[in-house]
Formats: sequence, C-alpha cells, structure tokens
Amino acid sequence: MGWEVVFAEPDESKGAKRYSTQLKQQITPGETQTLVKEIHIKPEESTRHLSSGTRRVRLTRVEYADGSVWRADEERKQ
Repeated sequence: MGWEVVFAEPDESKGAKRYSTQLKQQITPGETQTLVKEIHIKPEESTRHLSSGTRRVRLTRVEYADGSVWRADEERKQ
C-alpha cells in the first residue's frame, strides 16, 4: 500500500512539502486499520510546514491478495 502526506503552506503561492511512503500490511475485507509510518526529516530541513498550513493524506496504491493493483493515478485518467 502506498500513500502520501502533503503539507501545504497557508500562503498557497509557496510550494507544498510532500512525503510518499509504502507499507506492507494485510487488511481483510470490512476491516479498518490505522496506518502509521515514521517520516524522517533531515536536521537541516525546515519543519515549519508541520505546524502551519494544512495537511492532506492521499492513498496512492493498493495491492490486493489476488495480485491485482489499484493506483490513484489510473483513476484520475478515467
């Protein structure tokens, strides 16, 4: 499963900080789970985006037990 977290500055003219990650975790049909993944930030990297602006989480990819894959990018093309 892949997802990304996007932090946008309050001033939309400034770029957003994007973190993408993947996690292998089995989820059975009808089950709900909280997904957690640590994001490491370099010491020289600004952390202002963590406390200001908005945060959005987007699911980007799901691989099913039968081997089929759903990708968010493919859904947007339809």
